[in-house]
Amino acid sequence: MSAPWNSSNISSNSTKSLTKVELNIWITFQFGIGVIGAILIVVLLNTMSKLGKLKSGSGLLIAHSLTIDLTFCLIVSPVAVLPIYLTQSHITFSYDCVFVEFFLLLIIYAGNWTNVVLAVNRLIAVALPHFYTRITSRRFSTLLLVIVWVIAFACSIPTLNFVNGLRSGMLHSGACGLTQNKGATFTILGATGTYLPIVLLGMIYISLFLISRLMKGRGNLSTDTANEIHQRLVMKKRMSLAKALFLSYVWYCICILPPAVLNMFYATWWNKEIKLLLYTRGAQVLGYAASPVFFFAVNPEYRKSLRKRCIDLLYTVQLSHQKQQSHNDSGLVKIPDSAKGNSCGIATTPLKNY
Repeated sequence: MSAPWNSSNISSNSTKSLTKVELNIWITFQFGIGVIGAILIVVLLNTMSKLGKLKSGSGLLIAHSLTIDLTFCLIVSPVAVLPIYLTQSHITFSYDCVFVEFFLLLIIYAGNWTNVVLAVNRLIAVALPHFYTRITSRRFSTLLLVIVWVIAFACSIPTLNFVNGLRSGMLHSGACGLTQNKGATFTILGATGTYLPIVLLGMIYISLFLISRLMKGRGNLSTDTANEIHQRLVMKKRMSLAKALFLSYVWYCICILPPAVLNMFYATWWNKEIKLLLYTRGAQVLGYAASPVFFFAVNPEYRKSLRKRCIDLLYTVQLSHQKQQSHNDSGLVKIPDSAKGNSCGIATTPLKNY
């Protein structure tokens, strides 16, 4: 564990200080987006499970990717931003920043390489549909995920302070990061964990959409056989998933890539510009939380299933309310007119001690 850190002595090194209101708004946004994102991810996973989409090899990869997003929203992001909030609030605390930085990079790198595996899976589904089921089984997908975690672990473990010239700890802003980065070790590992996957993803998606464009002009629904029409419909569904993944990739480049670049090349300046640090941290969690939105946006089957489940839920709530109302009304009993002396014949208050 790191020694207790007096944040009041640190935040004075920042170029700009923040008011308590600004800090509270920021931390509320961070936690709020994380919770909303986690709910959306759980809803998406549940929807896909009900549709039987998680049984295949590609379903396993998607579930793994969404689980990483869920972990970032609920665990990684809060753990990473809490010391910043405490430091800027001048609260003394003790934090194990070495482990936090390792865990943060491990999840980010694993998510990056999982997205590469998913993109390759979509490329094979579109370009080699006849071989798709043979090389994308659950067993093969599991093997690929093991490789993903090996790469992520190898790229992040040097931050545990056993490599010369590389040290993790708490920075002046309160964020956990590299306090010493001499040599090319972290640059190489960071490039392997972040930049190489991004380049590969861009190349794969460009190839995917070029192939899709070429295949789109082939065939005619009026002359195609039933089997050919079926294959075209299957291809359309596969492309809808590819579109969702591509949108997630673009959103990743917008929201998550900037903090990675700043942390690697401009860490000292970034951690002194507190407002910029907070904005980029907020964008980072937003990048992970938004992935379910793209899946629902491009896949009508998911939207239809979600709409049906929402209607069923509303109906269940309404039915429960009606039963409760009926139960409350059962406490009212009829009284003979001769006994009550009026023409109503129904008591207006429930019986007591009946």
